[in-house]
Amino acid sequence: MKRLCSAVLALCVLTALLPAPSARAAEVDTEVYEDLAALVAENQSDTAALSFTVGETTMTVTDNAGKRESVDIDPGRDTAPLVVAERTLLPARALVESMGGEIAYEGGNTVTIYSQGRTVQLEAGDNTLLVDGEAVELDVAPCFHEERTYLPVRGITEALDCQVDWDPDTETATVVSTYASRRLLVMGAERDDLDAVDAEQALDLGGGLWVLSFADEASTARAQEVLEGQDLLVTPDAQTEAVLSGGISGSWEDQRTGLSDFGKTQAGSRPVTVAVLDTGINPNLFPGRVLDGFDFQTGREGVSADPSGHGTFVASLIAAYTPDCVSILPVRLFSADGTLGHAQLSVLSAGLLYAAEAGADLANLSFTLGANDLFDAVVEEVTAGGMAVVAAAGNSRTDTALFSPARCEDAIVVAATDQNDRLADFSNAGDSVDLCAPGVGITGQAPSGGMYTDSGTSFSAPLVAAAGAVLLTANAYMPAALEEELKAYATPLSQAGTGAGVLDLREAQPEPTPTPTPVNRPSRRCPHPR
Repeated sequence: MKRLCSAVLALCVLTALLPAPSARAAEVDTEVYEDLAALVAENQSDTAALSFTVGETTMTVTDNAGKRESVDIDPGRDTAPLVVAERTLLPARALVESMGGEIAYEGGNTVTIYSQGRTVQLEAGDNTLLVDGEAVELDVAPCFHEERTYLPVRGITEALDCQVDWDPDTETATVVSTYASRRLLVMGAERDDLDAVDAEQALDLGGGLWVLSFADEASTARAQEVLEGQDLLVTPDAQTEAVLSGGISGSWEDQRTGLSDFGKTQAGSRPVTVAVLDTGINPNLFPGRVLDGFDFQTGREGVSADPSGHGTFVASLIAAYTPDCVSILPVRLFSADGTLGHAQLSVLSAGLLYAAEAGADLANLSFTLGANDLFDAVVEEVTAGGMAVVAAAGNSRTDTALFSPARCEDAIVVAATDQNDRLADFSNAGDSVDLCAPGVGITGQAPSGGMYTDSGTSFSAPLVAAAGAVLLTANAYMPAALEEELKAYATPLSQAGTGAGVLDLREAQPEPTPTPTPVNRPSRRCPHPR
């Protein structure tokens, strides 16, 4: 089975200093989620990484203590990465020692690398490596340049069980050890399946998903081989950089979609819970609408902070366009840095499982990460259980097939449009897109309560989530039926990869759809929207 690793982000003035009172979600035993948060925090420092950009003479090194430092690639020399045949090369010592390895020169052009428990031998000009004595072919050979031996970054680091993430827009490469976390995620396993490996800890997150931790990286790598031999879906846990890319009555997105009037005229009285899996929220902005939720960054129940503002913005859109019987369940996954949200793959997966267990009817995922089979399998698991998933298409101007959860058939995938009903110039598109919604110049709330505008598919998705939540207040749709109902309200667009078209609720007279299959959810009463 193919080894999977991804190389995870992309908002009214406060009326009180104390946190707004919140209701409780369906009763959830959070012990396993607390254990996962503690396990991730314990090993989070073991993520040594190297990042460099073509044309620049410095690189960023993150050591095993999590400390970041910008250093010269080759001290005393203005040395930049070398590009040969569309492959990037770095001086041998800079590459190997920054990743915690050792290097030895054994006469002539022969180099031996000791790293990650492996021994790699190579020669400048030779496309063949010896990795623990086994030959591995490189597409670009190491070379001797300006009195330095240069190594092809991807070929060498992958031989050392590292992964390379390449950002074509900035021409930046990030290298990190595949097994740095010393954890594996295993999907579809029974407890007995795990007896074949020597895991220090095994967390059963439900839905067939396990998180296993090991003593060292070598043990983790061996365990992956053993478990994959049992035809299980296995991937190393890793820190993802998910791209993180609400609505006010009278704003252009409301005028285009008709969301405000739709919420007033079409809603029923059935209580609905929408989970916002994001950077957290400020619950004071939505009094009476926020359930406790869970914070995977702190490992505690209750979400009371949003350092980024992204999650609050998303939640404000859902709150603005839905009646009071729609509650928001905050699930904080990310520690955010600008447009990127940082979280372990295990945390993203556990967040979805938690939301489903807490009784959410619908989950909003305003983030994308690299295509990942295991995360897609978790999306399939929760939707099969009755929780709809609305996912942003992403902001990379490319095919949604390259990203999760945007490529998931089971998710309701939303691309962004502009004021001219054209696909936004940043939006991804593709066969997996189900429909579009406005995503340019959207108005929402910051954690401080102030209003601002922003753009991204991150803010198209919650508009569709809000429409879905309104429909769910009237009928308990299963996810596939909800998707079809939402698509029935779309106006087709001429551009390819835009699904059923742009959300348009102004007529509120879609073609009739089959009677929905009831979903067994806790019965809660709430007032009809005013």
